[in-house]
Amino acid sequence: MRFPFRHYLFPFLLLTLLSAALGSQLLAERAPLPAPQPYLFISPLKAVEPINRGVLFGGGVLCPSGWGAEAGYLQLFRYDPVGYNIQDQHGYRIQLGLRRYFLHRPNTPLVPFLSVRTDYLRRSHLTEGGFVTRDIQGNDYYQSDTTGVVAKVYTLNLIGGVDWAIGRHLAIEFSGGLGYRWRDVQLADRSRPEDYRIAGGGGFDFDFRNDVGRNQVLNLPLDIRLLYRW
Repeated sequence: MRFPFRHYLFPFLLLTLLSAALGSQLLAERAPLPAPQPYLFISPLKAVEPINRGVLFGGGVLCPSGWGAEAGYLQLFRYDPVGYNIQDQHGYRIQLGLRRYFLHRPNTPLVPFLSVRTDYLRRSHLTEGGFVTRDIQGNDYYQSDTTGVVAKVYTLNLIGGVDWAIGRHLAIEFSGGLGYRWRDVQLADRSRPEDYRIAGGGGFDFDFRNDVGRNQVLNLPLDIRLLYRW
């Protein structure tokens, strides 16, 4: 299943504009303070992490009060070299965050912060599987083919980190946290027989992205990002 870029470009741009509007509103309420500071970011770490590899980028605004808001977008790579029985992967992730910075520049180059962030991930890929069937002579045999898998993942995270200025406009951000993840993974073809099994299920090489069903697990977000501020 493919997800045309136009379907989720507008929501992403809308969320970014809402973040900017929030900063403008706070500026209007506190006229003597400096203007809010917009920024852009990109995450090189997401291109090499073990799962959901892709290009993560986004933007946000930091208000003089120390509060900030941001929106991010992750485009998944179509080919995942570390995935087992994963083919033709497509998907994206949208994230929204609210932040609180506890120190201000130029007093220190290291600025700690806390963030509450929510993510929505939608992913589809092809995988091989099959089922045991019986012919008219009563003989059992294994019938295999390829099917699609569609996943929807929601997360809510509490994240702490530090923003390290390396120039007037550039900064490196280190962050980590703890969160809650809810996954809904289903076969794209609902007509599959009940005994359909994805290849590798129960084996050592099974990729959990093929784990069909609904479950709730802990989430451990880690990230390193590059920021550019005006």
